[in-house]
Amino acid sequence: MARQEGMVTVAGALTMGLDRQDLRWAVSCGDLQRIRRGILAVPGLPVTAARLQLAAVLAAGGGAVLSHFAAAGRHGFPRVEPGAIELSVPRQRAARMDGVKAHSAPDLQPIDTTVVAAAPCTTMARTAVDLTALVHPDVLRRIVAHVERAERPAGLEMIRAAAGRVSLKRRPDVAPLLVLVNRMLGGEAGLDLTPRYLAAFDAAGIRRPELEVPVTWGGQAFVLDGAFLPERVDIEFDDDWSHATSAGSHADKERDRLGRRAGWAIERITPETDLDSFVRHLLWLLEQRGRRSA
Repeated sequence: MARQEGMVTVAGALTMGLDRQDLRWAVSCGDLQRIRRGILAVPGLPVTAARLQLAAVLAAGGGAVLSHFAAAGRHGFPRVEPGAIELSVPRQRAARMDGVKAHSAPDLQPIDTTVVAAAPCTTMARTAVDLTALVHPDVLRRIVAHVERAERPAGLEMIRAAAGRVSLKRRPDVAPLLVLVNRMLGGEAGLDLTPRYLAAFDAAGIRRPELEVPVTWGGQAFVLDGAFLPERVDIEFDDDWSHATSAGSHADKERDRLGRRAGWAIERITPETDLDSFVRHLLWLLEQRGRRSA
């Protein structure tokens, strides 16, 4: 029971030699408490979100695992609130349970499941696949990047393999994810938001930076996304797949280190950046560095 956070199924208790009358007596006198139909627990333990999730998995039985947003919370995916009770079962129909969102997943295979903090759940790769049509593209991109970093160097290939095990006829929403992962593996840019950033600069009366400016820092060649040359301010538009990978993140840090040693101010802007706040900061920064260079 310790490995199941103090919980046991009624069926499991019966295999230990107890009978139903013993269990009813234990519940009536407070030695056990009912968490969910068919699930008993040691009393006195806190009723946490994690225990409620595991109780739902145990009650569903038949290879059920936490999935979708519940699995995303277990894996620490960005922009996902933990605590949801959501699961998948590898059969054609999922039993209904109060407070549980259950999905029928006949294509769910053992390779797509794992155990996180005592709870069976879908792997990071399969969870990303399941969330494809349920989150904003910007969030999905960050989820994919999270998997890539956590499972490197094979994270992207794991997502592609997990998507390949899903029936595209049953889940046509997975096709765009395959396209995006293939583009990410190929280093192509995606979700180009640079025009939106430049429009915000125009609205604030900030002159446009020079784009794609080649420089050499510390003997290494780089290309600046947007450079205000007189003030030596570089704006990096982190809106493509290459920035999201672990290799891209490492290259960004090294480049920023060399750039700052060369006297540049380097600012990064992402799809989640508050543009109004960033524009105000940029106005202040350009003014300060303009005075310094005057």
